[in-house]
Amino acid sequence: FTPNTQSAISACLVGSEMCIRDSFSGVRATSKKTGIEIYGALDDLWLNKDTDEIVVLDYKATSNKNLEDYTTSSKHYHKGYLRQLDFYAYLLQLNDFKVHDTGYWLICNAADQSQMSFDKKVNFKTTLLPYKLKTDYIEDILVDLKSCLDSDKYPQSGKDCDNCRWYNEKKKLGDTIRSNQNTDKKNISKDEGN
Repeated sequence: FTPNTQSAISACLVGSEMCIRDSFSGVRATSKKTGIEIYGALDDLWLNKDTDEIVVLDYKATSNKNLEDYTTSSKHYHKGYLRQLDFYAYLLQLNDFKVHDTGYWLICNAADQSQMSFDKKVNFKTTLLPYKLKTDYIEDILVDLKSCLDSDKYPQSGKDCDNCRWYNEKKKLGDTIRSNQNTDKKNISKDEGN
């Protein structure tokens, strides 16, 4: 960081009102189309000294023999990683920062096949994975989200929705427990009647 840029970023992002890593405040902004306040807690920021642009960085930890490229993966949680970086970049743009068009994940992978024993340490291989940021879709998504929240109708469940899967599994378990309790009550009633 150059001293002037570092002071500007520190004053705006790491002050008592807006700490980039604080899960409860993070970087805050107001959506242009919905007027709702949005925020996110960034892992880290770098500065591209050639362009004086902020570079968005997110840390990921994993343990995989075959590290996947998040940018080409079809896994829904990897797609979430893309949206996460896009969203962080958008928050910074709404705060009038110049944001570099490429964000990065710094991936720490504990899958070191040469490590044969634990011996109170884990070897990590680090990989820096670039991603071309896209922020042009975010406001439209926020409009859709606000419409959904304001609506009296529930949205359709999606097969990739972790919350829906959790809810459905919980409901199935509850239905099974209630069914078993009813069966137990009937059996107790039969036994008392004999």
